[in-house]
Amino acid sequence: MCGGTAYSQQKPTDPKKYLRWFYGTNREAISALNRNTKKGFIITSNNFLIEKPVFEKVHFREDIKNYGHEDTFGLRFIQGRN
Repeated sequence: MCGGTAYSQQKPTDPKKYLRWFYGTNREAISALNRNTKKGFIITSNNFLIEKPVFEKVHFREDIKNYGHEDTFGLRFIQGRN
């Protein structure tokens, strides 16, 4: 089960929170309609439910040492790679 991510439409008043809000509203907040019409799927690891035995087979990529995408396992799953 996958959900989406939503951000307030109002900019944060705290300047320290602006970059997270800006990035999130422009890159992470994808409408359910858009998520459901993609050929693949869009998933964020902060908002999904998966059974533990399935997750243990798919797991996060701990070999990635740079920032980001260690949790991008959906593409491997779609392409039939574990």
